[in-house]
Amino acid sequence: TGDSNHNDLAATYAATATISNATITVNAPNQSYTYDGSAHGSAIAVTTVGSQTATIKYGTVSGTYNLNSNPTAINVNDSKTVYYQVTAPNHSTVTGSYTLTITKADSAVTAPTAQTGLTYNKSAQELINAGSSSTGTIKYAVTSSGASAPSDSAYSTDIPSETNAGTYKVWYKSFGDNNHNHSVASSIDVTIGKKEVGLAWGDTSFTYNGSPQAPTATISGVINGDDCTVSVSGARTNYSATAYTATAELNGAKAGNYALPTDPNTNFTIGKR
Repeated sequence: TGDSNHNDLAATYAATATISNATITVNAPNQSYTYDGSAHGSAIAVTTVGSQTATIKYGTVSGTYNLNSNPTAINVNDSKTVYYQVTAPNHSTVTGSYTLTITKADSAVTAPTAQTGLTYNKSAQELINAGSSSTGTIKYAVTSSGASAPSDSAYSTDIPSETNAGTYKVWYKSFGDNNHNHSVASSIDVTIGKKEVGLAWGDTSFTYNGSPQAPTATISGVINGDDCTVSVSGARTNYSATAYTATAELNGAKAGNYALPTDPNTNFTIGKR
């Protein structure tokens, strides 16, 4: 409208007001859970402008949103990529995805216990009382004492047994299933003791005869069929005013399974002729 010095403007103008779609804010981080037998999912956080209500659709195939609730996973093999579509009046549609991952839990192991009081008896003897695992299969392997852990292929579900005397290292671990890791290998030492034999000495008094002489020894308690004999070292030839010492020693293929008494020695004398 003009003033006293201006005419009114006899033209009409029009303006267009445009309301564009607002942006939906979506927070859908990747989710990872350790297997515990429960169903896990990821709740998407959505923010719209004003009081508009958003609708969320889900899917497990890219571009397909046919689920009204977010998928869940229980087992490791259920891990997946979840796709989502978020819509709201006066807002631009938002699509995206996140990963839902179930990782393996550690195996729980009840350790085996060592058999005690084992002594060589020519038969195979179990080295341990069995352990257990509620989350996998417990297996065993045997090495010599001081050896490092064997490869997985050496393990067996059989309770380990050994025949010969010695100290053995029994390894055990839980071989996990689809939802559980293998446990770390642990070990216990188990000993099969040597069987003690009886030792008897013959005459310990000799007269010089120009040849080496020593007492004879005999052993008792060797299991029938085992190659284990006794020999004596320390034979002497000449007279001595003090006694000599003879020592018994075990020999043979099975000698390692037997032990002489604590003192395997005896004194003997060679008198003058």
